[in-house]
Amino acid sequence: MSRDRILSSEGAPAFRRLSYDPEADVLYVSLGDPAPATDSERTEDEVSVRYHGNRVIGYTILHASRRGRLHRHPDRRRSGGPCGVSSAEDGEGSMTRVVVAMSGGVDSSVAAALLVEQGYEVIGIMLRLWGEGEDAHASTNRCCTLEDMELAYRVADHLGIPFYVLNVADFFKQTVVDFFIREYLAGRTPNPCLRCNRFVRFDWLLRRALALGAEYLATGHYARVREVDGRYQLLRGADPRKDQSYVLAVLGQRELRHAMFPVGEYTKEEVRALARRFGLPVAEKPESQDLCFIADGDYRAFLRRHAPEALRPGPIKDTRGRVLGQHQGLAFYTIGQRRGLGIAAGVPLYVVDLDPVENAVIVGTAGELGRRACLLEGVHFISGETPPGPFRATVKIRYRAREVPAWIIPLPEGRARVLFDEPMRDLTPGQAAVMYDREVVLGLGLITRVERDPEGSIEERSEPHRVALGSGGPGI
Repeated sequence: MSRDRILSSEGAPAFRRLSYDPEADVLYVSLGDPAPATDSERTEDEVSVRYHGNRVIGYTILHASRRGRLHRHPDRRRSGGPCGVSSAEDGEGSMTRVVVAMSGGVDSSVAAALLVEQGYEVIGIMLRLWGEGEDAHASTNRCCTLEDMELAYRVADHLGIPFYVLNVADFFKQTVVDFFIREYLAGRTPNPCLRCNRFVRFDWLLRRALALGAEYLATGHYARVREVDGRYQLLRGADPRKDQSYVLAVLGQRELRHAMFPVGEYTKEEVRALARRFGLPVAEKPESQDLCFIADGDYRAFLRRHAPEALRPGPIKDTRGRVLGQHQGLAFYTIGQRRGLGIAAGVPLYVVDLDPVENAVIVGTAGELGRRACLLEGVHFISGETPPGPFRATVKIRYRAREVPAWIIPLPEGRARVLFDEPMRDLTPGQAAVMYDREVVLGLGLITRVERDPEGSIEERSEPHRVALGSGGPGI
């Protein structure tokens, strides 16, 4: 990939050369042509582009002085190529622009190919994220290695679309990784994918996509968006084994209005078959399941390296307060854990609670593990409307957990209480409880406290309320 190629990819927004710093190997450029400050239909963002040899390893938008649309490129409509093209025009007869968040994997690559086939004007953007062992020339994050960047570029070249890499490593580190460490130090078990989708993909990247004149940001998530009477609903993906709506429950009306999930209507097998039909070089690429920013996939070792204060030993107690042993640090334990406790007992024991105040791990029997209630904070309803009273839903308490029917009781100050129909063994502070009404995602809240079984039945006290499935309102 040459510098001239990345700066003048056919159909891409034009770049103007500003200056080049050979010592830092940074090229400063500007998007678009010069325009008067009053022209809101242009974008002029300064960008720092960094290379390793002839490879672009990232660029950072340094300043966004104005937001607006770039010139359309109606002449880019193609009549042939690997996908074939139909029409996807806006109301002005121009092609609708879509930014695709590309990762070098099969899902995002097929998402881009489907959009090209449907006639959209597609721009591929890859995010360079922070990973352990970062250096000046390459990311060790599993979502954006140099190999992944090369694959994403090859896919974009095959599809005939422009491709750029945006350096968001520092923001990702501050927003996702540092949060991940803080939560573990506080005795909670976070889900960094929720954090990344909320603040990196569907805020940081979405704002830049809109600044490029795109109407939509597309990703390779297995989920769907439905518009009903001007309101937007987030739906499960068609493939129940790959459904990723759980990690997208942080989105609101603003984000869903601009979101596209082209592979959400397909199964994983169908997506791989599409990749082969499109001739994409990633058709057989395996999936990665580990946390992307941890080099060896071992979060405990990661915390030892980056948060040595997590190595604060303390007591392991049973539910009656008796000390049974010593733990190596709260961050190394999670609710429901049985292995690695290092204590001997006549019956199997599980972690039932983490007490950051006393720096204690609380263990109990399987019967003591299950709880039927929890308190949520930061509750977010995708519709933007909080139900006026208790309502029924099914709830997932982890990404891979099964859904369980429950009552949701909205409380003041963005809180809610969840009363499950059956005991839950893995209720874990820091994880998200995502609420569903059949195929529709209602919203989520973060589990902050696990509560003892409530007395009585909610059915005896309240009438259920119907939850709005989509309406105007800000995201969290």
